[in-house]
Amino acid sequence: HGMKPIHHVFHVNRWLEQRGHLRFRRRSAQRVRGLARLDSHMALRYRWYPGLYDRLVPFGAAPATANRTMRDLDRWHTDAYAYGTGGPIYLGEATGRRGDAAFRDRLIDELRREPSPVDGQPAFTVLAGDDVHHGRFSDKAPDILITANDPRIMVDSSRRAWPSAWVRHEHLDPSQNYGYSGHHGPIGIIAAAGPSVAHERIEGAGIVDLAPTMLALLGVEAETELDGRPLAAFSPALDPVGTTASAGAVADQTVYSSDEERAISERLEALGYE
Repeated sequence: HGMKPIHHVFHVNRWLEQRGHLRFRRRSAQRVRGLARLDSHMALRYRWYPGLYDRLVPFGAAPATANRTMRDLDRWHTDAYAYGTGGPIYLGEATGRRGDAAFRDRLIDELRREPSPVDGQPAFTVLAGDDVHHGRFSDKAPDILITANDPRIMVDSSRRAWPSAWVRHEHLDPSQNYGYSGHHGPIGIIAAAGPSVAHERIEGAGIVDLAPTMLALLGVEAETELDGRPLAAFSPALDPVGTTASAGAVADQTVYSSDEERAISERLEALGYE
């Protein structure tokens, strides 16, 4: 991938909240040691819980402003939310919006008309998820994908109480977009060396071509059809290191216990990963 400076940030969840499509919980026990896991379980599974908690604990802890999990989202009253790098939007599962094509198309139209703070032109290219993602796991894909037309705009899905959806990026401070001064750009490079690499310029390649190219280099056939294709500048390995069957057997093995996986997830969240 390439790199670009960040001049403006578009906070998708703040934009959705301002339009009444997203609601945060008023209070939660996420910062109360020993109660956070129970609070998360109840908030995600029982419609009555967030409102009852507000009434029973009127002076309880407010949601942490830097929380990057979904625990402080009132999913029972949220029609759409952004989660993940680049601000992909998912329609609310608990409200029945998931699968509501009319609502999805209305959001897409509104986002397409959002003006850029750079030049006043439409800020984004916005696509429905099923126009982009295909295959057997496409049901897990976002419902709406947003790409900034100017790479100096960063599309963000954090759930902090930002003053507005659009924020001018002027502070290299961890409290401001984690202190980043730049982010990934759409135009990147590919560089490689070794006996399997031809000495020729590679053009027209995309990131989707990397997986099939690496599999071809290893002599491994993909289990499913991939969007990309092996790049011609790379020659398949002379001595294959595996097969589809052996790769599947390794994938089925359990590496970590459930407690270990939970601990790893919590550590990654603390580092800023989702």
